[in-house]
Amino acid sequence: MKKGRTRGFTLIEVTLAIVIGIIMIAGATLIYNQAKTSAGNSRAQAKVVSLQQLVEEYAAQSQGLYPNSLTIVQALWSRKRPDDWNKSPWGGLVGSSFTPTTAYGVGSWSTATMSATTLGKAGILSAPQQTAAQAAAANAITNATPTESGALSYDYDDNNATFSYKQDIMTNTVRLVKGYAVFIADQQGRIPNFVTGGRAN
Repeated sequence: MKKGRTRGFTLIEVTLAIVIGIIMIAGATLIYNQAKTSAGNSRAQAKVVSLQQLVEEYAAQSQGLYPNSLTIVQALWSRKRPDDWNKSPWGGLVGSSFTPTTAYGVGSWSTATMSATTLGKAGILSAPQQTAAQAAAANAITNATPTESGALSYDYDDNNATFSYKQDIMTNTVRLVKGYAVFIADQQGRIPNFVTGGRAN
């Protein structure tokens, strides 16, 4: 009496199954990473808007003057967001060079006096201004600093009325603001992203 032979998988079949499995895992990982980044982008934009609202609330109680000190802004923010003021929207803390050193989180921010801008019409960029804004964005990409990833920035104008234009990297648009600007560094440390600020017109 002949015994029936059990047929196993061939080497080609096993290899094919492994390749298909790897492709499926790679696809699932890609989709997961895209969803994670997209969720982080949404949180980043929400943080920028939240900080802008705090700045405007401060101005409403200060005769229309925006905060002229980074310490003031940090204090407002840390009180408003005690649980995540120093956390990156994409996960973890903000970049290592922004490690909190005081209760206000000095270093979680960057600030600069906004440069004056000559405008033909309020809210309209001339060709040289457009070029300058794009060059600034290209420079930010070239000089991306991962140690700044996830950090919010507050730019203040000493005159409280100067126009400033910024090429928003994330949305690829030129934003014109007046008096102050708020934005955030992306995961690679590039700025500005999700630019907002005082209304330019």
